[in-house]
Amino acid sequence: MGRHSRQIPLFGDEGQTRIAASKAAIIGCGGLGCNVATQLALAGVGTLLLIDYDRPSESDFNRQFPHILNPEMMKCDSLAHWVSRISGTGCETVPEGFGEDNFESVLGGCDVAVDCLDNNDARLALNRACHASGIPLVHGAADGFLIQTTTCVGRPCLECFLKPGGAYGGPSVGTAVSALAGMQATEALRLLSGSGAANVGFFVSIDLSSGSYRRIPLVGSDDCPICNTHPGLF
Repeated sequence: MGRHSRQIPLFGDEGQTRIAASKAAIIGCGGLGCNVATQLALAGVGTLLLIDYDRPSESDFNRQFPHILNPEMMKCDSLAHWVSRISGTGCETVPEGFGEDNFESVLGGCDVAVDCLDNNDARLALNRACHASGIPLVHGAADGFLIQTTTCVGRPCLECFLKPGGAYGGPSVGTAVSALAGMQATEALRLLSGSGAANVGFFVSIDLSSGSYRRIPLVGSDDCPICNTHPGLF
């Protein structure tokens, strides 16, 4: 049996071929990024673009397991080293900040972008970049045991409901981060394989401390300066 034989019945031979030829951008190589990159690499994604300007600290190691092996390296380089050890997936790294001044050149050629960031201002910049470039965006955020995700393909977009400001530097447990990353990676694989993502137009929120689950339909805002201006871009 081949390495991907257990998942080919889910994506099909053509879908697996598309996954192998694809390029996925992972913006943020912390807890979410480490888990998403691992899952996408093991699933056979051809190339990962890893973007992060930071270095790991000891408090990261409860959820950012690849960096334990190379704590002195930049996070994106450490993650690329890990991916090369576990798979044949190629990696490109961008060890710098991400913003509106460099998004077009950074994301060029990517088939999907996965939001593994920790603040809303950067997420909104990423949202604008993806919309302008026609790249599907898989959003995710974790705060303690609370996780949330949605997938943006055209309209609605993150600008419709996500508020500027706010950063998530509070308590964090690896299990919650891994659960969310699994959801994000699954959405990315469905997009890359041509299967169609499940959470386009829906906001999913799960409180892992209580088991409560919400899946709320999203409607594009008439005041959104991004997707309301060009709602048919995708």
